[in-house]
Amino acid sequence: MITPKVIGWIALAFAIMANVVANASIKAAVLRAPAELGFRYLLQVASEPRFWTGVACAGLVLGLYTVAIRSIPVSVAYMTITSMAMVGLVLVDKSVFDVAIGSTRVFGMLLIVCGVWLVSRGA
Repeated sequence: MITPKVIGWIALAFAIMANVVANASIKAAVLRAPAELGFRYLLQVASEPRFWTGVACAGLVLGLYTVAIRSIPVSVAYMTITSMAMVGLVLVDKSVFDVAIGSTRVFGMLLIVCGVWLVSRGA
């Protein structure tokens, strides 16, 4: 039998993935919009399917997060989702948007992962 705590961690893992997809999709939509800000910019972003994919994933994040915090302390769940999504987005930046990742960023991500592990051990 799957316990509520396991369901919470599974929901949180899917929320992290949805968070990464949401942010990457919105970024991709924004990059296709005109450079100048204004009403035309907002219309262009709003007309991008990637933008709406990001919005849908953001809603999914919220739903999954509410499932997770039923059995995981909110302090642990919030720290886990934000920090692990950040690690995922650094990897997306590198693989999709061709952003350089230096050794300092890699070391920082390792510290984040270790910190998440330490904080969530008792949760």
